[in-house]
Amino acid sequence: MVEAPVIEHPPTAQDAEGVEEIARVLREEICLLDHAPGTALSENATAKRFGTSRTVIKRVFYGLEYDGLVESIAGVGTIVTSIDLVYLQQVYALRFKLMELVGDFSAGRVTDENIGRMLELARATEALQGSFDYRELARLYMYFAQEFGRAIGNRPFLEIMDRLFYQTSRVYLQVLPDMDFEQEVDIAVQEMRDITKAIEERDMNEVSRLRRYHMAWNLRRFNHYLSSAIFDVQPAAEFEFEP
Repeated sequence: MVEAPVIEHPPTAQDAEGVEEIARVLREEICLLDHAPGTALSENATAKRFGTSRTVIKRVFYGLEYDGLVESIAGVGTIVTSIDLVYLQQVYALRFKLMELVGDFSAGRVTDENIGRMLELARATEALQGSFDYRELARLYMYFAQEFGRAIGNRPFLEIMDRLFYQTSRVYLQVLPDMDFEQEVDIAVQEMRDITKAIEERDMNEVSRLRRYHMAWNLRRFNHYLSSAIFDVQPAAEFEFEP
């Protein structure tokens, strides 16, 4: 088995400085269900944790609310949002449609560093076989999605896609324990390698097609394990899958 390379972990509470870094840490923790839906986030406790002021934390919470990950409730405080599957169906449909635009983007911003990091993440994911580390699989998949966005190089597009991805990422970790872990690792690795190869070849039409294919395949598996067709994203019908 290929050993996992060293992947830089996000900053700790002590290392995080400024609104963006603190928001990044909390966003990742919410996406990885460290803060479950319905959890109250205290301004005072969060400010103390990061060694900063409540004013900074207010700005952080505003950003997370814009991302759809928390909501401010009068008289209650800041609460991690619930996972609304009907709303997420619409988010998935929008993500799927927006991914078609990737085929029109230039590959001129793709760097060897982007490709190297994506391959590194694929190797680290493959090394998870046998570990049954659901959180780490979800974390590496999230990091790959972020690196994919950086490789595309269109900042406005990246900001929109990141926001939509964060809203849907919690579903993946929620259903993962009920799925075949070994198979999910294989599928994630295959997706990473397929997309990295297309990016390395600067074939943006193929990048778009592959990303949408794997998104549709993910939705099909989610529906199976949720025992209902909750994610009825019609564009998925253009792809054929093995039974």
